[in-house]
Amino acid sequence: MIVVSHDRYFLDRLVDRIFEVRDGELRVFEGGYSDYRERQAVQR
Repeated sequence: MIVVSHDRYFLDRLVDRIFEVRDGELRVFEGGYSDYRERQAVQR
């Protein structure tokens, strides 16, 4: 299932994997939206 939402709480409760397409590359992040945001901050 693919879910597109702006509701962070909803995403945290529903998803266990985030796929990001950036600069023509596909990145996969395991975990919910909060996990994804934390890893984004660390990578910067």
